[in-house]
Amino acid sequence: MEELPQDRWFWVWLTILGLLLGTAPFIYWQGYHWSGIGCAIIGLGGLFVLVRDRLIGPTKVVLKVAAVIMLLVLIGQAVGYDIINRQPLPPLGMWRILVLLFCICAAILLAILGAKISEKQSPPHPPIEKPNEPSKLVVHSATYGPVDNTSEPIDVGDVLRNAISGDSLVFDVQEYNFVIDGKNIVPKNFLPSKEKQLQVTFTYGNELPHTTERRKGGRLLLPEDSKIKWLWEEHQKLTKEVQRLTPSAPKIIKLSDRVVDEVATYPLKLRMHLRSDSTFTTDIQLQEYRPELVTLRAFPIEVFQIRLRDSWYPREHGVGHIALLPGQQFEAWIALDESKFNRAQVEGYRGRIGTLVLLVNGQNVEIKL
Repeated sequence: MEELPQDRWFWVWLTILGLLLGTAPFIYWQGYHWSGIGCAIIGLGGLFVLVRDRLIGPTKVVLKVAAVIMLLVLIGQAVGYDIINRQPLPPLGMWRILVLLFCICAAILLAILGAKISEKQSPPHPPIEKPNEPSKLVVHSATYGPVDNTSEPIDVGDVLRNAISGDSLVFDVQEYNFVIDGKNIVPKNFLPSKEKQLQVTFTYGNELPHTTERRKGGRLLLPEDSKIKWLWEEHQKLTKEVQRLTPSAPKIIKLSDRVVDEVATYPLKLRMHLRSDSTFTTDIQLQEYRPELVTLRAFPIEVFQIRLRDSWYPREHGVGHIALLPGQQFEAWIALDESKFNRAQVEGYRGRIGTLVLLVNGQNVEIKL
């Protein structure tokens, strides 16, 4: 036999318990006191439990159940009244009518009380969500790859579309954020030596398609605020201008060197022919000498001469501080220790003599000797 649905069982038990409550007073009056009391307890208790556990709904449902209970009590009372009239007992008195009304009121109050208790215990209904309206922001395409376009970029359009909230998008351009369905679509260590960027083509509302870029580590905000966009463009211009005006590392090239042994205060010298290949004016001084195989007798600092046309200036004695234009040539020398080395020995130590350190625009420039 097919099992009855649960809502049908509710009405079946409501009918049984209601009739049981309705006939209980007459069972009692017929002399079956304990049976009448038992029927009343079972009817009242059963109705209370049934209504408390099952009745969930608006007020009209509560009134419907109360009406059914009242009807069942009346049916039970009518059946009992008919039984009494068929027995040789006194007719129904006023006090019995009052008991009947009491049972009806108790049944109604029982239904209302059970409904209120059930309403408090039942979980609140979830709010009705409005259907999502299409976003005004539409991402047509999005790629992530190297700025110089030397490698094929990765399509990350689905990631950006999933990140749209309402009519806007906020996305931090980090490689660990390109995740869809729990998987990162950007490979680990993706082109580590390349500068990378996110390029997005989008529309907002009825506007024309627009393409924007963000470098790795930046933040993408769509739709773009016109002021933010202008500030970003100005920032890029200023960055390029600063890079153009900021001097690069100074560059000094050794063209040649020679070991000389002459009659002078420092007879054994190593003379170097040098050139400034920096793209800016350079200020040059001696900083230090780091010996490897050949030590110095002394470390005089007035050792510079500048080449002008085909001559060296100053002619007789050097200076300790010079300023050069880009591409200008100069000479410098160091005084080797003639008591320990001779010219032939120094020539044999080329490449391992030592390192001369020049101070060029405040930065150390090393020249291997």
